[in-house]
Amino acid sequence: MTDIEVTLNAWKKNYVSVLAVQGESEGRTIIATITDRTGQTDTSYTAESIDRPVDLTDVSARLYCKKPDGTVTFSDGTVTDAENGIVEFVLPYQATTSAGTVECQILLTKSDNTTLKAIGLSLNVQESSLEDAVESSSEFSALTTALVQVREDAEIVEQAKEDSETALENANTAISEISAIEESIESAESARVIAENERQSNESTRQSNELARQEAEESRVNAESERQSNESARQAAEAARVTAENERAEAESERQENEEARQSAEQSRVTAESERVSAEQQREADTQEAISNANEATSAANTAAQNANEKATLADEKASEAETAAEAANEAAESANTAASAANTAAETANTAADRANEAAQNVDDAIAGNLDPVIDSRIEAKMDVSGGITSYDTFTSLTASDIGAIPSSEKGVANGVATLDNDGNLEQMPTAEQVGAVSKTGGIMTGILTAQSNTSYTVRQVRNIILSAADADVNAMQNGDIWIKYK
Repeated sequence: MTDIEVTLNAWKKNYVSVLAVQGESEGRTIIATITDRTGQTDTSYTAESIDRPVDLTDVSARLYCKKPDGTVTFSDGTVTDAENGIVEFVLPYQATTSAGTVECQILLTKSDNTTLKAIGLSLNVQESSLEDAVESSSEFSALTTALVQVREDAEIVEQAKEDSETALENANTAISEISAIEESIESAESARVIAENERQSNESTRQSNELARQEAEESRVNAESERQSNESARQAAEAARVTAENERAEAESERQENEEARQSAEQSRVTAESERVSAEQQREADTQEAISNANEATSAANTAAQNANEKATLADEKASEAETAAEAANEAAESANTAASAANTAAETANTAADRANEAAQNVDDAIAGNLDPVIDSRIEAKMDVSGGITSYDTFTSLTASDIGAIPSSEKGVANGVATLDNDGNLEQMPTAEQVGAVSKTGGIMTGILTAQSNTSYTVRQVRNIILSAADADVNAMQNGDIWIKYK
């Protein structure tokens, strides 16, 4: 009806309990696997344990049961998988007649009479109120079956009587063995009780050890987790170390290259520094020479400026003289104009006198009737156009500026002539800046160095002196308002 699988190790004191109910008959089947030594899949402490099955080839199996009331049963089993050590036992009726713990052993016998026993299997038979009238007794079904078989075959094997007798002797021997087994079972029961007590003690110890094991396992799991975390961290650190080592090697290679480049650059720098020192010395010499030349040029410029100032002063003097001459010319012109006006007045007077003389002559001419004309004409002619005489009309009309002491127009406003005035009374022939060696205020090019005036009006817009030099500013070489620009 139902079955249960159990495993019994031939090299251990097993503790396997199977439930049964009082009065059951062949309703439960125990499928037992008989194993040899316990092994492991590998050498680690966490390896899975495995059991090696006992080979049951050519082996007969029997189940021996001792009930709480002291009676026993002895029944045959069936080997269902010899290679994997599997044998099945159907629990007989007499195995469950007494409620309580039924101690069981499995007896394995080969054809050469070698035997092997597996112990530690027990039936936990639960009491049933339906079985009050059941009588518990010993049952040797295996032996009974053998004897019945012998009797049934007695007529057939008469000729094998000796063999039957031998079998009977063997049966008697078996009975003796059963007695011995009974004694062994009693002894084993005592040992079992002791062992049970020891088992219970060991179980208590096992439970304590199990708790300790669980705690240790938990610690192991935590430690393993921490180890795995540390291992991951170590692997990451190792990877980082390898990367850092590669970067260090690359950096070292780059550093060596940079060091070689630095040494080369240092050599170049030393050479350049030497060249710079030589160039600096040459520059200082050139600067000194330039300063000397600049000083000389400044001196020359100052001289030129002084000359220009002198020329400008001279030009001013000449301009003043020219203005004086112009004023004199103007006065002379005015005198000439006055003289011309007087001459014109004299001419008009002379003309009036001439008219009168002509009129008197006409009157005389009319009076004398033409006899005095030649005499008068000769007298007038003798007095005309001579000093202290009479000016004729024709002579007056051709009178020049030189005749009256005036300045001719051809000499006015020309070289070596007389200066003239414009409508505003200024000289028209004033000399230009170029003519006196000065620069026009509208712009021009100086032919020398011009130095600005030294003054402290720093906030006033004006011309400044600018000094360009590779040296630092020298206040002793500067004056107020100068600008010093240092170049490299």
